Amino acid sequence: MKAWRRATMIPSFSGGKDSTYLVLRLHELGIKMTDIVYFDTGWEFPHMEAHIAQVEDIIKQKITRLVPRESFDFILARKARTRNIQNTRQGYGWPSAMRRWCTGEKTRAINAYVNSLTWQGISLPAVQCLGYASDEPDRVEKHRAKKAPRFQCYAYPMVEWGISEEHALAYCRERGLTWGGLYGIFDRVSCWCCPLGGIAQAEKLYHHFPAFWQRMLEMESWLPEPYRQYAGKHSVSDLDKRFSGEAARRSHQPPQQAA
Repeated sequence: MKAWRRATMIPSFSGGKDSTYLVLRLHELGIKMTDIVYFDTGWEFPHMEAHIAQVEDIIKQKITRLVPRESFDFILARKARTRNIQNTRQGYGWPSAMRRWCTGEKTRAINAYVNSLTWQGISLPAVQCLGYASDEPDRVEKHRAKKAPRFQCYAYPMVEWGISEEHALAYCRERGLTWGGLYGIFDRVSCWCCPLGGIAQAEKLYHHFPAFWQRMLEMESWLPEPYRQYAGKHSVSDLDKRFSGEAARRSHQPPQQAA
């Protein structure tokens, strides 16, 4: 940790519990953060704006906001996806575990921004601090295998501190951060339309945020029918029928008799 006090520390801030813990804890320890970088996909919950403002107020430092070069709506539905001369189609479709184009856009933008800072006389290497928790060993090992950009390196402070996801959330809540109740509904507060949360997260969105669910149905309509898979083999329309049917059946069930 002594080395961190002399280093160019640049946390990558998603706004979730882990990266929020990371930023608050570095501030609490008096470790200077040269910059803090947040990538706004355009698909974030609106609650995130108030959360970012609250974090900025606590640490007395502005968080740098980056945006994609092309909107995620455009990439989803319109950007040309070319595999070969004979195989070109419009739109990347919903992200998936094997095709996380959203993560790629975020990583490239943050790496490019941090690289731009290396030309401004900062101490090198620039240390990208990532909010990976100690109970995510597979995720950490997978990222450690990646080569850092030139003049940069990665650090995983929460792993070194032994901080779990549960601990991070409790720490943030103790400091008055609530995310507008999102963590009372979801395990993760990434993009509201993220398919990687599976059917369980989709069902929570369906019930708690119907306007966003309708927006997802609209987004699906932009895609050719063969490329509408959202969660496994299921499209958003498939899930809409499933959730509405389950809700209708529950509404017709007689109330449980008290024992």
